Amino acid sequence: MKNSIQLILVFVFFSCSSTTNNGNLSIIVEKIQIPIDEKFLNTYQIWDSYYENEESKLLAYNETRHSFDVFSLDKQSTLSQIPLEREGPDGIDKVDGLDYYNEDSIFLYSRGKLYISTIEGKISKVHSLYELFNFDGGGEPSINFYFKLRYNPVSKSVAFFIVYHNTDQKSKGNLPLIGLLNLETLKTNYLPIYHSDFFKRNEGNVGFVTYLGFNDFLDGSMIYNFQYQSNIYCLSTEGNLNKGKEVKHILPLINLDNIDSHAINNTHFLSPIPDPWRKLIYRFNWEAPIKGKENSFLQKKTSLTVFDSKLKKLQHYSLPDYTYQINNWFVTKKGLFLNLAHPANPTLKENTLEFHVVKLRNDEF
Repeated sequence: MKNSIQLILVFVFFSCSSTTNNGNLSIIVEKIQIPIDEKFLNTYQIWDSYYENEESKLLAYNETRHSFDVFSLDKQSTLSQIPLEREGPDGIDKVDGLDYYNEDSIFLYSRGKLYISTIEGKISKVHSLYELFNFDGGGEPSINFYFKLRYNPVSKSVAFFIVYHNTDQKSKGNLPLIGLLNLETLKTNYLPIYHSDFFKRNEGNVGFVTYLGFNDFLDGSMIYNFQYQSNIYCLSTEGNLNKGKEVKHILPLINLDNIDSHAINNTHFLSPIPDPWRKLIYRFNWEAPIKGKENSFLQKKTSLTVFDSKLKKLQHYSLPDYTYQINNWFVTKKGLFLNLAHPANPTLKENTLEFHVVKLRNDEF
């Protein structure tokens, strides 16, 4: 029965796909359904997967209840809900970034602060980012949906996307975009990563999709991109910087006078997701709305581009409309998890946390 479900899902997936055969990828898609009650959510914005005693688990931040929600991906079940404190020595502000390192070291980002917490919500350290980065209203260290919180155990550091307030777009092209905080020395420095030449040539007139996208490391290297351009980059790091690599695939965005229309009618190239188990990189694309339909962010299509570890494009898939919640995807040994929680998904279930698990294999690897 399980195999028949997989085959049906593969057919649905490919019926909506256009492929470019620059690589030999085989694919299978499974569905995971976790029954939930009213305490849990059917979609989360902040989460991280991890393994404990070989069991695949998901740790999510529940903003509504200000809690850690823990799920078993293997058993497809809820495990626990751990309330977090708002005040006192274990007080945590609203969480905007989460990285599970181990049960005693969970990294949490809230604006201006980096916490280190246990799985029970007990705080061991709080770092004031504004003080450490000498924030004066100019370059603010940030974590968001596009730039994930990730602790690098090799360099003992955490990277932040630097948001420049009160700075014109043209000047931003010459300012570093990634700041590093070493958690052993508490020293900060900036990687020589700047906006692309395309951004500089257009004096920053690329609309408001100016975030740098980063999800995780692959073999110690930082894989990143810019939302306004289709290039992806690989920055080799061993606690420090070597060099980046650029690959071009699709034409970049063209600036329009109307910034809202520009964002709706052009593709956002979302953060690349490295897959260390398959040596692949996934990059979702938030495309222009379907022709003939009302133009809105809700109606933008999504697609998936797959690269190998050398940034070579392997394949491109169109994904079904109104199916997946944007940015709610992650990778485990099981595969690429896509949250079936698009706001306009007609099959969205309030009592189920539901995923499609896409298993891709590079037959040449």
